[in-house]
Amino acid sequence: MREQGSTRYVGQCDEAQAAVAEDVLTRMDAAEATGRATATLLARGMDGGRRRRRKQQDELRRLCSLAGWMGIDGGGEGGGGGGQTDEEGMDT
Repeated sequence: MREQGSTRYVGQCDEAQAAVAEDVLTRMDAAEATGRATATLLARGMDGGRRRRRKQQDELRRLCSLAGWMGIDGGGEGGGGGGQTDEEGMDT
């Protein structure tokens, strides 16, 4: 091992090692940029998608509640429907 300035070199670096190092540095740059973007969003009062996910969860709960109310509970025995009888549904 030899020192040159403040950087240490261990032998020679081949093309594959250089490519791996470049990939790692690129990923680190991307992670840093993502961190900065997240910090900016949070500083602006945005929550990075939590509101959207919460809205989707609320919508799913609402649909599941409606499905349960309609008797579509996914129990494998078919939906119960609204419980309407022939007399209520048809004028004969």
